Amino acid sequence: MAQLTSERLTELLLSALPGAREEPSPNAPKPVVVSVPELGKVRFYIWTTTPDASQTGRPQGEHKSQIIIPGTVRGSRQHLEFDNIPTFLLGYSPFYGVFVAWQAERHQDSGYSKNLQVKSDLLEQANETGWAIAEPRRTDNGEEVRAAIHPSHLARFLRLSIKADALKRQGSDRAAFLLAGAPDLDQMHLLARSEAGEKITLEEVERERVKATGTRLVRNASFSKLVLNSFGHMCAVCGVQLSILEGAHIIPVHDSKGSDEIWNGLSLCRNHHSLYDRRILLIDPDAYVRANDDTLRVLRDLGRLGGYDSIIGAHRDKRLRCMPDYYGKEAALRRRLHEALSHTFKQTPA
Repeated sequence: MAQLTSERLTELLLSALPGAREEPSPNAPKPVVVSVPELGKVRFYIWTTTPDASQTGRPQGEHKSQIIIPGTVRGSRQHLEFDNIPTFLLGYSPFYGVFVAWQAERHQDSGYSKNLQVKSDLLEQANETGWAIAEPRRTDNGEEVRAAIHPSHLARFLRLSIKADALKRQGSDRAAFLLAGAPDLDQMHLLARSEAGEKITLEEVERERVKATGTRLVRNASFSKLVLNSFGHMCAVCGVQLSILEGAHIIPVHDSKGSDEIWNGLSLCRNHHSLYDRRILLIDPDAYVRANDDTLRVLRDLGRLGGYDSIIGAHRDKRLRCMPDYYGKEAALRRRLHEALSHTFKQTPA
């Protein structure tokens, strides 16, 4: 099965938690114990999450993590440690550049080689909005709430999950509490009301997210028009000028550093916009096209690297084909553009 190494997964975890450091642990890297600012020691079990390529009739669009704790003998049972510190069971999707969280206590004891699934829709939503919460599902150990989280919001998600445990929020109550903390709902004050003890239903939070989505789509249309005009209606990576161009945010708007201002935009065709949002295609601070080798290795192992040469390979290590019209005239905007490229590039550590 296509996997990132345990060492690489730990690097990605630490890069998503500024100021965090790995602690000595006799069973590292599964689990790995990390000191997280404001949270103290936290235990993580983390695996790669990839498309479910099995031939067992699984639904389309499912991704999975295959859970095998090192040292577990085939045919025996495996157990997650839970002594005294918060414990998280995570996946990392190199296809969407987001983490997945299952409730670890629901999987504390299992058979050898357990598969945990998540829908691709959840991963895509987290990439777009910061995080996404699935409706609770039944397990042998009670209802489970699954989540997908953009790396820039992982620390926030951990804090709210630990608080949900302290408040004994489970099932739909837990899902509503965590969804109320989503970055795109900051202005709705739902989380503060929920933390104060007010009953907030999952349906109410979802209604507010629909409103937030509508507002975001209107803003995106205005932003896209502005960016395409500044790039002369040309894909900055491949140069195409057909009517398949979109204004791409360099820093996602759900990130605290994100913005709908012109310096935070690139004109990209739909292919390169999708690849850029998923951090498969990268652009470095000097405006050179790069690629995420982690994801490419996993794609190769899955036999899904078709189209690489024309879509990525032909442009890799080359400078963007065009720059915005302000680039040579307005130093302040040029500086902000390079700062945005640097911020996003550093979020995908080499």
